[in-house]
Amino acid sequence: MRCISLWLLVVLLMPKGNHYEYERSFFIHADTDSVVVEGDLLRGQQEGDEFVQYVDGNVRVILKSTKVTADRAIRNVTRRTSTFTGKVVLVDDGDTLRADSLHYEEELEIGYAAGNVRLSDGEVVATAPMGTHYVEERRAVFPQGLLLEDSISVVTAEAGVYHIEDKVADLTGNVKMESENAELTSDSLTHYREFAISLAQGSVLYLTVSGEDSTWIAGERVERNAKDSLSIVRGNPLLVHFERDSLSVDTLIIGAGAFRIQESKEGFRLEALRDVRVWKTSFAARAD
Repeated sequence: MRCISLWLLVVLLMPKGNHYEYERSFFIHADTDSVVVEGDLLRGQQEGDEFVQYVDGNVRVILKSTKVTADRAIRNVTRRTSTFTGKVVLVDDGDTLRADSLHYEEELEIGYAAGNVRLSDGEVVATAPMGTHYVEERRAVFPQGLLLEDSISVVTAEAGVYHIEDKVADLTGNVKMESENAELTSDSLTHYREFAISLAQGSVLYLTVSGEDSTWIAGERVERNAKDSLSIVRGNPLLVHFERDSLSVDTLIIGAGAFRIQESKEGFRLEALRDVRVWKTSFAARAD
């Protein structure tokens, strides 16, 4: 009986012809699991074998647990797809996606966002020029660059995938992670937000700065725990430390099989492991 009454609501509002138009009301369609479409001006019409809705002004569409608001929308009821434009906001299960435009596949629960994309789960914010949000999987793909920011660090990359439920980001291409005491760049990085642990690989460069002094560390892999301010650098890393005063720069170079770095506000403590080599202006040394 519910399905019949819903269709009667639509039929009674339709004038003669193959389309209808009216102000400040809503559509409810029984054949799409009671999807609700609201707006200032609504128009629906048959276009060939497909029924299409055009909505302008204060658009609000509710699809199961997903709610989308926008300035305008075109919804293909037959194909079960919607295209939203203008101040688009998608909210689902605590996740909020904002964009200039969004194409949404209702059956697959996938949103293709473009223009000033901003995704937040309340703890982390990801911004990008475009992205694909898999609503049911709680996964977002950013193929053209992104910035990921939380209370501990800021990460940028050329591309990345963020698994919202697991709080894990897989990033590739000129990855840069900045935190209070250090900066890390690499070819790729996996960031476990819940544990504040990052695994960086490929052309890793690690920088710490304390006053006028700076330390550069190059290696193949870095395992970093931001909460404990602890990093392990592997792959025969090389450290170059520059200590400046008003007249000169003193350089220290250390090579080893691995480094263990403990950071603090005053600086950091370095532990070199296996096949340690030290070079300084006036001496050189080697040890196991």
